[in-house]
Amino acid sequence: MEQENTWIVCKHVMAGTTEKVQVRRDNVCMCLACSEDPTVLETEEIYILDESLLMERLKKISHAFDNEHNKKKASGPLSIISHIDSSRTLTIFEAEGPLFFDEMVLAIKHFFEGKDNPPTNNILWDFRNASVDQSLSGNVEELVIFASQIDKRKGLIKTAIVASNDSVFDFAKLYKKYISKPSIQFEVFRSMDDAKEWLVDK
Repeated sequence: MEQENTWIVCKHVMAGTTEKVQVRRDNVCMCLACSEDPTVLETEEIYILDESLLMERLKKISHAFDNEHNKKKASGPLSIISHIDSSRTLTIFEAEGPLFFDEMVLAIKHFFEGKDNPPTNNILWDFRNASVDQSLSGNVEELVIFASQIDKRKGLIKTAIVASNDSVFDFAKLYKKYISKPSIQFEVFRSMDDAKEWLVDK
C-alpha cells in the first residue's frame, strides 16, 4: 500500500481507549501519552492502518466520549464540501452538522495534499450551519499543529471562519490563539460578506 494511505497508530488509538490524539504529518497517529514516548515506535505495540480504517477508529473514539453527539452524528453526519473561487484564489469549505476532529483532519489533509487542486492562499470556512463536537473542542491545539506541519504555502496566507453558533465562534478564536506562523492571518466573522471583504483586502 502507498504510504500516504497508511498510518502508524499506537495500541490505544487502535483500541479506541484514548480521548485525545496527536496526528502528525508523517502519517503517525497516537494518544498523547505515546506521542511523548520516543521509544514507542521501536516496540511491538504499534499497528499499521489504512487511512479509511483510522478514520473509523477516530469516529469511535469521539463517539465513546460524547453519547449525545454520537446520536446527532448517527442521524445527520457532518458534510464538508469545498469549491474554488478562482477569481479570488479562494477555497471555500462549507460544513453542516457537528464538527468532528477526525473529519476536520481529513479535510485539511486533502486540501494541503492538493489531490484535486493546488492549495490556495485564501481559505474561507463557512461554519454557519455547524456545531463543535467534544472530540474537536478538546483537540484544538493538536489540529493547529497538524495543519501547520503540512502547510507548505508561501507568501501571505489568509484564513477566515464564519460562525453563527457561539461554540463554533469560541472554537475559532481558540484556534487563532494557537497559530504561531507569522505569514498566516486568521480572523473570525459572523458575516460572510465581512469575511470575503477581509480576504480580498490586501
